[in-house]
Amino acid sequence: MKYPGCGATLNTYESFFDCPGCGYFKMKTRYANLEEQNERFLKKFLGEDKVPEGCAACGNPAYPDCKSSCPLFDG
Repeated sequence: MKYPGCGATLNTYESFFDCPGCGYFKMKTRYANLEEQNERFLKKFLGEDKVPEGCAACGNPAYPDCKSSCPLFDG
């Protein structure tokens, strides 16, 4: 794939693209979304929010959205 800005062939990696000609860099969208979810979970896990002990042990990056489908919260 060529970068239209300079015409050089982009290096393609698992999570990003970069251009050896001009230094253009772009994260692939699906990984950027996971990174945002992980950051949100870590903020809550590290003290900005009281995370229930079971949730901290589980480590689901969808916390707190996962609570509605978790069997620990039935009742």
